[in-house]
Amino acid sequence: MDWFDLASKTREIVKNWGGKVVLIFHNDADGLASGTLAKISLEAMGKEPTMYCIEKMYPEIVEKIHGHHGNALFIYADIGSGEIELLERVNQGRVIILDHHKTKPPTTEKIINLDPELFGMNGGEDACGATLTYLFFKEYIPREHIDLALVGMQEIPGEPRGLNELVVKEYGKDPKKKLDRFGKIPKSVSRDLTILGSVGYYQEGVRLGLELAENGYTKNIKDKIKEFEDRRKAVVRELLYSLKLKETKNVQWFDAGDAFKGMGTKTIGTFCSFLVHKNIAPNKILLGFMNVERKIPKLNGVELELIGNYSKVSARAPDLVKARITGGEIPGLGQLLAKACSDLGGFADGHDFAASGIIPRGKQEALVLEIERELGGEEQKGLSGWIS
Repeated sequence: MDWFDLASKTREIVKNWGGKVVLIFHNDADGLASGTLAKISLEAMGKEPTMYCIEKMYPEIVEKIHGHHGNALFIYADIGSGEIELLERVNQGRVIILDHHKTKPPTTEKIINLDPELFGMNGGEDACGATLTYLFFKEYIPREHIDLALVGMQEIPGEPRGLNELVVKEYGKDPKKKLDRFGKIPKSVSRDLTILGSVGYYQEGVRLGLELAENGYTKNIKDKIKEFEDRRKAVVRELLYSLKLKETKNVQWFDAGDAFKGMGTKTIGTFCSFLVHKNIAPNKILLGFMNVERKIPKLNGVELELIGNYSKVSARAPDLVKARITGGEIPGLGQLLAKACSDLGGFADGHDFAASGIIPRGKQEALVLEIERELGGEEQKGLSGWIS
Protein backbone atom coordinates (compact mmCIF):
# COMPACT_ATOMS: atom_id res chain seq x y z
CA MET A 1 0.00 0.00 0.00
CA ASP A 2 1.46 3.37 -0.98
CA TRP A 3 1.20 6.62 1.00
CA PHE A 4 -1.85 7.92 -0.83
CA ASP A 5 -3.80 4.68 -0.43
CA LEU A 6 -3.20 4.59 3.31
CA ALA A 7 -3.94 8.32 3.59
CA SER A 8 -7.27 7.81 1.82
CA LYS A 9 -8.30 4.96 4.12
CA THR A 10 -7.13 6.88 7.18
CA ARG A 11 -9.04 9.99 6.13
CA GLU A 12 -12.25 7.95 6.25
CA ILE A 13 -11.53 7.19 9.90
CA VAL A 14 -11.30 10.92 10.62
CA LYS A 15 -14.47 11.68 8.65
CA ASN A 16 -16.47 9.04 10.49
CA TRP A 17 -15.05 9.69 13.95
CA GLY A 18 -17.87 10.64 16.29
CA GLY A 19 -15.88 11.27 19.44
CA LYS A 20 -13.36 13.81 20.65
CA VAL A 21 -10.48 14.84 18.39
CA VAL A 22 -7.17 16.00 19.88
CA LEU A 23 -4.64 17.81 17.69
CA ILE A 24 -1.00 17.93 18.79
CA PHE A 25 1.53 19.88 16.70
CA HIS A 26 5.08 21.23 16.82
CA ASN A 27 5.93 24.89 17.50
CA ASP A 28 8.28 25.68 14.61
CA ALA A 29 7.14 27.15 11.27
CA ASP A 30 6.41 23.75 9.77
CA GLY A 31 4.53 22.72 12.91
CA LEU A 32 2.40 25.87 13.01
CA ALA A 33 1.64 25.52 9.30
CA SER A 34 0.73 21.86 9.84
CA GLY A 35 -1.38 22.64 12.90
CA THR A 36 -3.25 25.37 11.05
CA LEU A 37 -3.99 23.12 8.05
CA ALA A 38 -5.24 20.35 10.35
CA LYS A 39 -7.30 22.78 12.43
CA ILE A 40 -9.16 24.38 9.52
CA SER A 41 -9.74 20.95 7.94
CA LEU A 42 -11.17 19.44 11.10
CA GLU A 43 -13.40 22.47 11.57
CA ALA A 44 -14.59 22.07 7.96
CA MET A 45 -15.53 18.49 8.89
CA GLY A 46 -17.63 19.84 11.74
CA LYS A 47 -15.18 18.81 14.44
CA GLU A 48 -13.78 21.04 17.19
CA PRO A 49 -10.27 19.83 18.01
CA THR A 50 -8.68 20.21 21.40
CA MET A 51 -5.23 21.55 20.63
CA TYR A 52 -1.77 21.27 22.15
CA CYS A 53 1.44 22.78 20.80
CA ILE A 54 4.46 21.00 22.26
CA GLU A 55 8.16 21.37 21.61
CA LYS A 56 9.07 17.75 22.32
CA MET A 57 7.40 14.42 23.06
CA TYR A 58 8.01 14.58 26.81
CA PRO A 59 6.70 11.24 28.15
CA GLU A 60 5.06 12.84 31.19
CA ILE A 61 3.27 15.39 28.95
CA VAL A 62 2.18 12.84 26.33
CA GLU A 63 0.94 10.54 29.10
CA LYS A 64 -1.12 13.32 30.63
CA ILE A 65 -2.69 14.31 27.29
CA HIS A 66 -3.65 10.74 26.47
CA GLY A 67 -4.70 9.96 30.02
CA HIS A 68 -7.00 12.97 30.18
CA HIS A 69 -8.64 12.47 26.77
CA GLY A 70 -8.78 8.68 26.85
CA ASN A 71 -10.62 7.12 23.90
CA ALA A 72 -10.13 10.09 21.55
CA LEU A 73 -8.71 10.42 18.06
CA PHE A 74 -5.22 11.91 18.41
CA ILE A 75 -3.71 13.58 15.36
CA TYR A 76 0.01 14.41 15.54
CA ALA A 77 1.21 16.99 12.98
CA ASP A 78 4.95 17.51 12.40
CA ILE A 79 5.72 15.65 15.61
CA GLY A 80 5.30 12.19 17.12
CA SER A 81 6.86 9.75 14.68
CA GLY A 82 10.08 9.49 16.67
CA GLU A 83 8.29 8.16 19.75
CA ILE A 84 6.20 5.24 18.49
CA GLU A 85 6.90 3.06 21.52
CA LEU A 86 5.76 5.83 23.88
CA LEU A 87 2.53 6.27 21.93
CA GLU A 88 1.90 2.53 21.92
CA ARG A 89 2.29 2.53 25.68
CA VAL A 90 -0.03 5.45 26.52
CA ASN A 91 -2.64 5.40 23.76
CA GLN A 92 -6.20 4.33 24.60
CA GLY A 93 -7.88 5.63 21.46
CA ARG A 94 -6.67 6.01 17.86
CA VAL A 95 -3.55 7.84 16.69
CA ILE A 96 -2.76 9.31 13.27
CA ILE A 97 0.76 10.65 12.67
CA LEU A 98 1.53 13.21 9.94
CA ASP A 99 5.24 13.65 10.57
CA HIS A 100 8.47 13.28 8.59
CA HIS A 101 11.21 12.58 11.14
CA LYS A 102 13.09 9.31 11.68
CA THR A 103 10.60 6.66 12.73
CA LYS A 104 9.63 3.02 12.92
CA PRO A 105 6.40 1.19 12.03
CA PRO A 106 3.86 0.80 14.85
CA THR A 107 2.97 -2.67 16.08
CA THR A 108 -0.71 -1.92 16.70
CA GLU A 109 -3.51 -1.01 14.29
CA LYS A 110 -4.62 1.73 16.68
CA ILE A 111 -1.66 3.83 15.48
CA ILE A 112 -1.43 4.82 11.81
CA ASN A 113 1.94 6.29 10.91
CA LEU A 114 1.96 8.23 7.63
CA ASP A 115 5.62 9.20 7.92
CA PRO A 116 7.16 9.10 4.41
CA GLU A 117 10.17 7.25 5.86
CA LEU A 118 7.97 4.12 5.91
CA PHE A 119 7.13 4.47 2.22
CA GLY A 120 10.58 4.53 0.65
CA MET A 121 11.09 8.28 0.99
CA ASN A 122 13.51 10.43 2.95
CA GLY A 123 11.70 12.53 5.54
CA GLY A 124 14.49 15.07 5.57
CA GLU A 125 14.35 15.64 1.81
CA ASP A 126 11.01 14.54 0.30
CA ALA A 127 8.37 16.00 2.62
CA CYS A 128 7.64 18.33 5.51
CA GLY A 129 4.85 18.17 8.06
CA ALA A 130 2.78 20.82 6.29
CA THR A 131 3.02 19.00 2.95
CA LEU A 132 1.84 15.76 4.56
CA THR A 133 -1.00 17.56 6.36
CA TYR A 134 -2.04 19.40 3.19
CA LEU A 135 -2.11 16.23 1.09
CA PHE A 136 -3.97 14.33 3.80
CA PHE A 137 -6.73 16.95 4.30
CA LYS A 138 -6.61 18.44 0.79
CA GLU A 139 -10.34 18.25 0.00
CA TYR A 140 -11.15 20.31 3.12
CA ILE A 141 -8.50 23.00 2.70
CA PRO A 142 -9.29 26.29 0.91
CA ARG A 143 -7.23 26.48 -2.27
CA GLU A 144 -5.29 29.55 -1.14
CA HIS A 145 -3.99 27.75 1.95
CA ILE A 146 -1.74 25.55 -0.16
CA ASP A 147 0.79 28.31 0.53
CA LEU A 148 1.26 26.88 4.04
CA ALA A 149 2.83 23.76 2.55
CA LEU A 150 5.32 25.99 0.73
CA VAL A 151 6.07 27.74 4.02
CA GLY A 152 6.55 24.45 5.87
CA MET A 153 8.95 23.03 3.30
CA GLN A 154 11.41 25.92 3.83
CA GLU A 155 13.04 23.79 6.52
CA ILE A 156 14.00 21.21 3.88
CA PRO A 157 17.29 22.12 2.15
CA GLY A 158 17.65 22.13 -1.62
CA GLU A 159 15.08 22.16 -4.39
CA PRO A 160 11.67 20.58 -3.66
CA ARG A 161 11.51 16.87 -4.37
CA GLY A 162 9.21 13.95 -3.64
CA LEU A 163 5.91 14.95 -2.06
CA ASN A 164 7.12 18.54 -1.69
CA GLU A 165 7.71 18.76 -5.44
CA LEU A 166 4.23 17.36 -6.04
CA VAL A 167 2.69 20.20 -4.02
CA VAL A 168 4.85 22.83 -5.75
CA LYS A 169 3.58 21.59 -9.14
CA GLU A 170 0.01 21.78 -7.87
CA TYR A 171 0.66 25.33 -6.64
CA GLY A 172 1.47 26.22 -10.24
CA LYS A 173 3.48 29.38 -9.56
CA ASP A 174 7.06 30.23 -8.75
CA PRO A 175 7.42 28.91 -5.17
CA LYS A 176 10.13 31.46 -4.40
CA LYS A 177 8.05 34.54 -5.14
CA LYS A 178 5.76 36.46 -2.79
CA LEU A 179 2.70 34.59 -1.55
CA ASP A 180 -0.56 36.42 -2.24
CA ARG A 181 -2.01 35.93 1.26
CA PHE A 182 1.10 37.11 3.07
CA GLY A 183 2.79 39.57 0.73
CA LYS A 184 6.14 37.89 1.51
CA ILE A 185 8.18 35.05 0.07
CA PRO A 186 7.74 31.63 1.78
CA LYS A 187 11.16 31.83 3.45
CA SER A 188 10.24 35.11 5.17
CA VAL A 189 6.88 33.78 6.37
CA SER A 190 8.66 30.68 7.69
CA ARG A 191 11.10 32.89 9.58
CA ASP A 192 8.27 34.91 11.13
CA LEU A 193 6.32 31.81 12.18
CA THR A 194 9.46 30.37 13.76
CA ILE A 195 9.97 33.57 15.74
CA LEU A 196 6.37 33.51 16.99
CA GLY A 197 6.29 29.81 17.83
CA SER A 198 9.81 29.50 19.17
CA VAL A 199 11.01 32.80 20.61
CA GLY A 200 7.45 33.73 21.63
CA TYR A 201 6.47 30.23 22.78
CA TYR A 202 5.80 31.30 26.39
CA GLN A 203 4.29 34.66 25.42
CA GLU A 204 1.20 33.83 23.32
CA GLY A 205 3.41 33.32 20.28
CA VAL A 206 1.69 30.07 19.29
CA ARG A 207 -1.75 31.71 19.17
CA LEU A 208 -0.33 34.54 17.09
CA GLY A 209 1.38 32.04 14.80
CA LEU A 210 -1.87 30.18 14.19
CA GLU A 211 -3.60 33.49 13.52
CA LEU A 212 -0.90 34.53 11.04
CA ALA A 213 -0.95 31.18 9.25
CA GLU A 214 -4.72 31.19 8.86
CA ASN A 215 -5.51 34.86 8.28
CA GLY A 216 -2.30 36.72 7.41
CA TYR A 217 -0.41 39.60 9.01
CA THR A 218 -1.82 42.25 11.33
CA LYS A 219 -0.02 45.21 12.89
CA ASN A 220 -0.05 43.47 16.27
CA ILE A 221 1.54 40.36 14.79
CA LYS A 222 4.24 42.39 13.03
CA ASP A 223 5.00 44.29 16.24
CA LYS A 224 5.28 41.06 18.24
CA ILE A 225 7.59 39.47 15.68
CA LYS A 226 9.93 42.45 15.96
CA GLU A 227 9.74 42.44 19.77
CA PHE A 228 10.51 38.73 20.04
CA GLU A 229 13.30 38.83 17.47
CA ASP A 230 14.98 41.87 19.05
CA ARG A 231 15.02 40.01 22.36
CA ARG A 232 16.54 36.90 20.77
CA LYS A 233 19.22 38.90 18.95
CA ALA A 234 20.22 40.59 22.19
CA VAL A 235 20.79 37.19 23.82
CA VAL A 236 22.72 35.95 20.80
CA ARG A 237 25.02 38.98 20.93
CA GLU A 238 25.74 38.31 24.60
CA LEU A 239 26.42 34.63 23.93
CA LEU A 240 28.75 35.34 21.02
CA TYR A 241 30.74 37.69 23.27
CA SER A 242 31.11 35.15 26.07
CA LEU A 243 30.84 31.78 24.30
CA LYS A 244 33.52 29.19 24.84
CA LEU A 245 33.29 25.73 23.29
CA LYS A 246 34.43 22.49 24.87
CA GLU A 247 35.90 19.95 22.52
CA THR A 248 36.38 16.17 22.33
CA LYS A 249 37.61 14.04 19.44
CA ASN A 250 34.34 14.14 17.50
CA VAL A 251 32.25 16.74 19.30
CA GLN A 252 32.31 20.47 20.05
CA TRP A 253 29.74 21.69 22.55
CA PHE A 254 28.53 24.47 24.83
CA ASP A 255 25.82 25.00 27.43
CA ALA A 256 23.76 28.21 27.23
CA GLY A 257 22.04 27.45 30.55
CA ASP A 258 19.29 30.03 31.17
CA ALA A 259 20.47 32.51 28.52
CA PHE A 260 17.31 31.93 26.47
CA LYS A 261 14.99 31.89 29.49
CA GLY A 262 11.46 32.94 28.52
CA MET A 263 11.92 31.62 24.98
CA GLY A 264 11.19 28.23 23.45
CA THR A 265 13.95 25.68 23.06
CA LYS A 266 14.01 25.96 19.27
CA THR A 267 16.18 29.03 19.88
CA ILE A 268 19.17 26.86 20.77
CA GLY A 269 18.85 25.01 17.45
CA THR A 270 18.71 28.28 15.53
CA PHE A 271 21.82 29.46 17.36
CA CYS A 272 23.63 26.19 16.59
CA SER A 273 22.76 26.53 12.89
CA PHE A 274 24.22 30.04 12.96
CA LEU A 275 27.45 28.78 14.54
CA VAL A 276 27.80 25.99 11.98
CA HIS A 277 27.67 28.56 9.19
CA LYS A 278 30.55 30.33 10.95
CA ASN A 279 32.63 27.16 10.33
CA ILE A 280 33.50 26.55 13.96
CA ALA A 281 35.46 23.26 13.95
CA PRO A 282 33.90 22.09 10.66
CA ASN A 283 35.05 18.49 11.22
CA LYS A 284 33.13 18.00 14.48
CA ILE A 285 29.49 17.59 15.50
CA LEU A 286 28.18 20.72 17.20
CA LEU A 287 26.01 20.29 20.32
CA GLY A 288 24.27 23.15 22.10
CA PHE A 289 22.42 22.82 25.41
CA MET A 290 19.89 25.03 27.18
CA ASN A 291 17.68 24.64 30.25
CA VAL A 292 14.03 23.73 29.63
CA GLU A 293 11.23 25.61 31.38
CA ARG A 294 8.55 23.50 33.04
CA LYS A 295 5.28 25.09 32.00
CA ILE A 296 3.69 24.18 28.66
CA PRO A 297 1.74 27.11 27.12
CA LYS A 298 -2.00 26.42 27.07
CA LEU A 299 -4.28 26.59 24.04
CA ASN A 300 -7.67 24.96 24.67
CA GLY A 301 -6.55 21.76 26.38
CA VAL A 302 -5.72 20.89 29.99
CA GLU A 303 -2.94 22.58 31.97
CA LEU A 304 0.41 20.89 31.39
CA GLU A 305 3.64 21.22 33.35
CA LEU A 306 6.84 19.21 33.40
CA ILE A 307 7.79 17.52 36.64
CA GLY A 308 11.49 16.95 36.07
CA ASN A 309 14.37 19.30 35.28
CA TYR A 310 15.59 18.90 31.71
CA SER A 311 18.14 20.20 29.24
CA LYS A 312 17.46 20.51 25.52
CA VAL A 313 20.29 19.50 23.20
CA SER A 314 20.49 20.53 19.56
CA ALA A 315 22.92 18.81 17.20
CA ARG A 316 24.15 20.17 13.90
CA ALA A 317 26.50 18.71 11.27
CA PRO A 318 29.05 21.02 9.64
CA ASP A 319 29.95 20.21 6.03
CA LEU A 320 32.80 17.80 6.82
CA VAL A 321 30.56 15.89 9.24
CA LYS A 322 27.80 15.79 6.61
CA ALA A 323 30.28 14.13 4.26
CA ARG A 324 31.08 11.47 6.87
CA ILE A 325 27.38 10.80 7.42
CA THR A 326 26.60 10.68 3.68
CA GLY A 327 29.53 8.33 3.14
CA GLY A 328 28.28 5.96 5.83
CA GLU A 329 31.30 6.50 8.06
CA ILE A 330 29.17 7.62 11.02
CA PRO A 331 25.42 7.43 11.77
CA GLY A 332 23.09 10.35 11.05
CA LEU A 333 22.58 12.76 13.92
CA GLY A 334 18.95 11.68 14.45
CA GLN A 335 20.01 8.06 14.97
CA LEU A 336 23.10 8.96 16.97
CA LEU A 337 21.32 11.37 19.32
CA ALA A 338 18.30 9.10 19.79
CA LYS A 339 20.47 6.31 21.20
CA ALA A 340 22.71 8.54 23.30
CA CYS A 341 19.78 10.42 24.87
CA SER A 342 17.85 7.20 25.48
CA ASP A 343 20.82 5.67 27.29
CA LEU A 344 20.69 8.62 29.71
CA GLY A 345 16.94 8.48 30.35
CA GLY A 346 16.01 11.00 27.68
CA PHE A 347 14.81 10.94 24.08
CA ALA A 348 15.59 12.55 20.73
CA ASP A 349 14.56 12.70 17.10
CA GLY A 350 15.52 14.51 13.95
CA HIS A 351 17.25 14.08 10.61
CA ASP A 352 20.73 13.07 9.48
CA PHE A 353 22.25 16.55 9.61
CA ALA A 354 20.13 18.20 12.32
CA ALA A 355 18.56 16.65 15.39
CA SER A 356 17.56 17.51 18.93
CA GLY A 357 16.72 15.80 22.18
CA ILE A 358 15.95 16.06 25.85
CA ILE A 359 18.04 14.73 28.74
CA PRO A 360 17.82 15.13 32.52
CA ARG A 361 19.59 18.33 33.51
CA GLY A 362 23.13 17.71 34.70
CA LYS A 363 23.89 14.96 32.17
CA GLN A 364 25.30 17.19 29.45
CA GLU A 365 28.88 15.94 29.72
CA ALA A 366 27.61 12.36 30.00
CA LEU A 367 25.81 12.80 26.67
CA VAL A 368 29.02 13.97 25.00
CA LEU A 369 30.76 10.86 26.33
CA GLU A 370 27.93 8.63 25.09
CA ILE A 371 28.31 10.06 21.60
CA GLU A 372 32.08 9.61 21.71
CA ARG A 373 31.58 5.98 22.75
CA GLU A 374 29.20 5.46 19.84
CA LEU A 375 31.75 6.92 17.45
CA GLY A 376 34.70 5.08 18.98
CA GLY A 377 36.35 8.27 20.19
CA GLU A 378 38.46 8.79 23.28
CA GLU A 379 36.03 9.09 26.16
CA GLN A 380 37.78 11.58 28.39
CA LYS A 381 40.26 13.46 26.24
CA GLY A 382 39.51 17.13 25.94
CA LEU A 383 36.46 17.31 28.19
CA SER A 384 38.16 19.69 30.59
CA GLY A 385 39.82 21.77 27.89
CA TRP A 386 38.35 25.04 26.52
CA ILE A 387 38.79 26.48 23.08
CA SER A 388 37.79 30.00 22.13
